[in-house]
Order: sequence, then C-alpha cells, then structure tokens
Amino acid sequence: MSSSKMIVLKSSDGDTFEVEESVSLESHTIKHMIEDDCANTSIPLPNVTSMILAKSLLDLTCQTVADMIKWKTPEEIRKTFNIKNDFTPEEEEEVRRKNAWAFELSFIFFIKRSKNLVEDLRQRNGNKDKGHCPSSEGQEEPQHIQNKVSCPHKCY
Repeated sequence: MSSSKMIVLKSSDGDTFEVEESVSLESHTIKHMIEDDCANTSIPLPNVTSMILAKSLLDLTCQTVADMIKWKTPEEIRKTFNIKNDFTPEEEEEVRRKNAWAFELSFIFFIKRSKNLVEDLRQRNGNKDKGHCPSSEGQEEPQHIQNKVSCPHKCY
C-alpha cells in the first residue's frame, strides 16, 4: 500500500473524510490551503455537506479508475489491479463470444491507437523512416509507397 500523506477533510455537518493528499490536490481551494500550510490537522469545508463531499470523492475515484482501464485489454486490467483470472478457458471463450462487439471495439481502438503512435514517432523522427523499404535500396521513393499500396515489409 502507498505511504502517501493523508489529509482530513471536514464537512459542514461535522463528518470527516481521510483522503490521500494527491486526491485532495484536485480541488484548487484545498490545494491552496495545503500550499499555504493551513492543513495541519484538518481542512474545514463550511459550504460542503458530507453527502456532497462523499459524492464528489466517489465521482473522482470512479473517474480515476476509468482512466486507469481505458483502452486496456482484460489481461492488462487484471495485471494493473492484480486480479486473478478465475474463468476457465471455456468460460472466457463464452464471455468473449457473447460480447464479441465489445472486443471488436477494443481491437479497433487498439489499432487506431497504434497507428497514432506510429505517426507520432515518425513526426518526432522528422519522417526519416517514412518511405523506406528494404527491397528498394537506392530508390528515392519506392513505387508501392508512391501509389500508397501495401508493402510486404509493412513500409506503408
């Protein structure tokens, strides 16, 4: 478990919420109080009821988890949260079959993300590798790249 600093938030109706400092820094008001060293014991929130504070913290937690699993495969999610796969191979296949649309969307987004990463790398490298094909050494730009036709070397 993380040993990060904990901050106590006190609602207008007296309830307290102990949260990690990194979470409390999401609020600009609380962030300024911490920076101004006004958070020695607890931070009073006189205009926030415990119900509103609890909902805000829950929303923040849900968004954080959603961001952590966004675009990840089930295997990557299991690894992130140290979750043991308790499905048999047959059960997992049935889930994938019944929910094929979800896995197809994940695959489409994975491909799109991969293409974006490749394009980003090309831009960072000044497009040095764009148009290069091992089968056409010495040519300025291979014919299949000029015509935007697929290459067996996956140059384009």
